[in-house]
Amino acid sequence: MSTLSSSLFALSSSTVTDFYARIKKTPLTDQEGLRAGRWATVALGLAFISPATIF
Repeated sequence: MSTLSSSLFALSSSTVTDFYARIKKTPLTDQEGLRAGRWATVALGLAFISPATIF
């Protein structure tokens, strides 16, 4: 479980930093970054779970 959680954390962190922060023209506040990271974690988790249910 710790491997999965660390993978999700790393992916959500890089997603927020590399994509969301570049799309948004103003700098992210800590609260906005945290909220975006949590939503990215949920989205990536669902993206991993969806194909796993097929197998």
